[in-house]
Amino acid sequence: MYRKLKDFFLKKQWSLLVAYALVALIATLQEYHGGAKRFPAQKNDRDYTYYNNYVIFKQSFAHLRSGSDLYGYHLQEHWDLYKYSPTFALFFGVFAWLPDS
Repeated sequence: MYRKLKDFFLKKQWSLLVAYALVALIATLQEYHGGAKRFPAQKNDRDYTYYNNYVIFKQSFAHLRSGSDLYGYHLQEHWDLYKYSPTFALFFGVFAWLPDS
């Protein structure tokens, strides 16, 4: 069985591309129609969305502009720490002006 599948995918390389595209489409549809995923908060009672890293990066630009601590906890906004340089926060400022959607 394994040998037949291996021969099929190696001899007909388009089938490998179709299988990859099909898996990517299924994963995309599952993510899109699966609803908002939420993880439990570690430091307080709020829940945070699955795009927490994006929120951290976006808020890092606002913290840089206001002169507040980049590396401290900002539990009202996100539940993890910012771990990058101030230069990254500055470059992410382009995306901070875009809407979250």
